[in-house]
Parts: sequence; C-alpha cells; structure tokens
Amino acid sequence: MQRFILGLVALACCITLVARAQKADKPAAKAPAAAAAPPAAAAEPGKMECGKMIAEKAVFPAKLAELHTVIAENMDAHIKWMSANKDKESKAEVAGMKKLVKPVRDIAAAMKKQAGEMEKARDWPMAPHDMKTFPASAHEGMTKQIALEKELAAMFTKDVAEMEKMMKQMQQGGGGGGK
Repeated sequence: MQRFILGLVALACCITLVARAQKADKPAAKAPAAAAAPPAAAAEPGKMECGKMIAEKAVFPAKLAELHTVIAENMDAHIKWMSANKDKESKAEVAGMKKLVKPVRDIAAAMKKQAGEMEKARDWPMAPHDMKTFPASAHEGMTKQIALEKELAAMFTKDVAEMEKMMKQMQQGGGGGGK
C-alpha cells in the first residue's frame, strides 16, 4: 500500500511541477485579445486543437484528486484503527502514516485545481502548427509520456489485483465489514 501511495505521490508531484512550470511561463499581464474567429467544427489543415486536447485530459488529474482524497480517508481510518494499539510498532506506524496523510491531501487539492485549469484550455483558439519545425525533444517527450502511461496502467492493474486479494483475505478473516 505504501509503495502504491508513494508512486501516486511521485506522479502527482510531476504533474504539479509541470503545472507550475507552465504557470511560470505565462506573461505577467495579458494584452487585450483581438476578436477571435468563431470556433471551427474541425481542425483546419495546419492547425491543432491543443486547448481542446488538454481540456480532455483534465479527467486524469481530476480522477487522481478523487483517488488521493480516498487514499487520505483510508489512511485516516487506518490511523484511528491502529491508534487503539499501545505497542511501539503500532505507535511508529501511526506516526509514519500521519506524516504521509497531509501531503496526500495536498496532492488531491493540487490535482483538483490543475484539472480546473486544464478545463479552461478548451477556450484557447486554434493556432497554426508547422509540423516541419516540430522539435525532436517534444517528440521524445511524447514518446516517454506514452511509455510512462503504459507503465502506470500496468502498475495500477497489478496494484488493483493485489488490493482485491487483500480485501478478500480480510473479509474471510471477518474484518472490513465486507459482504
């Protein structure tokens, strides 16, 4: 469970860093925008709907926010449960988990905020993109992103299977209030 949480924390930190970097790249004051043309039904040749694509990906930080909120709630329940024990191992576990729960909540809040910011990208105008000048570094970055997303999907699949197995064992042992 801790490995899973730390993996999610690392992912969320990366997303947060990207968001902060994007925010830092924005100019301090915006010049008044010229009247925008009405949105096209489909992307024109040479133009890309990057804002729309970013807005569609807002579901990822939104779902990560939801997940981190549930993880924090589960950690709180675990802390409460283990706090009844007075042995030093339980006290150490409770202390360690208390240190982890606040950053998990912070990540949930940051992901929720990021999802909202990404949704706003839907209103960006389509901009011309000369694919002949597309940087190799951006292509490499997208290739890495695809590989990381595949890896993350596999990690989630494995973790879900492990958690389901653990839940089944807990239920068989009479715990967890399962059905």
